Amino acid sequence: MKKISMFLVLLAFAGSVFADFTQNMVARWTFNSADPKEALTDDVGKLLLARTFCGRDTLFELHDDGTVTLGGAIALVADLAKYKELADGVTIWCRLKEQEKTKIVQFRMGLTAENKPADWKQMVFTDVSSEKGVAFRAVGDNGKEAGMASEYPQAPKDAFYSLAIVFNGKTKRCQIVLDGKSVMRHAPMSKLADFSHFMLGRLKASGGSRIVVDEIRIYKGALSPEWIDEIEPVGKGK
Repeated sequence: MKKISMFLVLLAFAGSVFADFTQNMVARWTFNSADPKEALTDDVGKLLLARTFCGRDTLFELHDDGTVTLGGAIALVADLAKYKELADGVTIWCRLKEQEKTKIVQFRMGLTAENKPADWKQMVFTDVSSEKGVAFRAVGDNGKEAGMASEYPQAPKDAFYSLAIVFNGKTKRCQIVLDGKSVMRHAPMSKLADFSHFMLGRLKASGGSRIVVDEIRIYKGALSPEWIDEIEPVGKGK
């Protein structure tokens, strides 16, 4: 009887972990605090997002619904130096809304090799936003790159959407998942190039647009599109 009871307890615990989608989570920023330091500190690994600037639009505004507005000249940066295992497999998920569209190609979020407004040379794994839609770019430790040339998913206008970029070193594949729509591509590498930081926001592109961010998550390993589609933010923004 004791064994059965213990099994049921463990099963219930495991179910709650999966239901909350916290397994293998490295960091989660919910922005559910009016205090900037608390809002910028993740509730899993206590990683701090630092604000960096490249331009004049340096707006950083926390809202009561648990979202934050970032000006077109601001980026949020977190030190990921102790999470080198993410090079073997990683999922970066974010729920955001664009306040305006720009015609330029710009970065939105990803892993970088340096802690400064990101340029192509330092981007290791990132999404890429353009008039064609949303894509990804990945650089392997072997110097080879992966990207997209077609089937770009389209981000909605004036509405929140969920975006995830996924790298799987075991299967040598990269994937982008936007509001449930998944596009997968072969990646000629089993490991990402060396990186040091996570960055979101203005990544050295002239005319960067303002965005509203509800939540950011980083997972160790490659999550499936089905798993990603079930993620619900903590304190969902409107």
